[in-house]
Amino acid sequence: MQSLSEKAIQAALKGKWEEAVELNHQILKEDPRDLDSLNRLARAFTELGETGRAFDTYKQVLTLDKYNPIATKNLKRLKAKRPQTAENRIIKSPPIYANFLEEPGKTKTAQLVRLADADILAELKIGQSLMFDAKRRLIAVKAPEDVYIGSLPDDLSYRLRKFIHGGNRYDVFVKGLEGSNVQVFIRETQKSTRFKNIPSFPPTSHTMYYADINPSVFQEEPVDIRETGEGIDES
Repeated sequence: MQSLSEKAIQAALKGKWEEAVELNHQILKEDPRDLDSLNRLARAFTELGETGRAFDTYKQVLTLDKYNPIATKNLKRLKAKRPQTAENRIIKSPPIYANFLEEPGKTKTAQLVRLADADILAELKIGQSLMFDAKRRLIAVKAPEDVYIGSLPDDLSYRLRKFIHGGNRYDVFVKGLEGSNVQVFIRETQKSTRFKNIPSFPPTSHTMYYADINPSVFQEEPVDIRETGEGIDES
């Protein structure tokens, strides 16, 4: 049976903000000093457009924990917001689906693995821009301010690291949030001349990226693109 905290997190992940407010209020009746619930409540108020109540709730968090990073970060965001004209909103807020236009060989949807804690995932929004960190063997996916969200599946990480280190560039967005699953949409935005004839994502219907591939496959001999037409020549 789910606890109230788990239900509140799930409500936030599904964008059910009114329900999230009610659930976090129930938790706070039992423990008014529950910082996680206060932060979740403030986030729900923000999503519902009740910025004044969100501001007050984050301030309440800081009275209990003056260095709380979530409250500090989000208070800064609320203070930085400025009213926009209707014209500006139209220009600056394109439809979210514009980020998800498919283009064979250049776009891919993938499920993240090795996810961050649920409270961090609850801060995500559909259409939110993320970034890649390809410094290690696996490609980490991060939000602004270097907040870790998860990583790409092993074989997709292995493939894209070669492209990124060779000069390709990619945008990545949150595409789906369901329970503890996070789906991202990846788009190639710059192709290196080195890979001009190699698609980032082979346009075959059966291409899948698995989360639990054995890392030992990364020690195999490199595949020559002249043999498969899809691999990356590492010589």
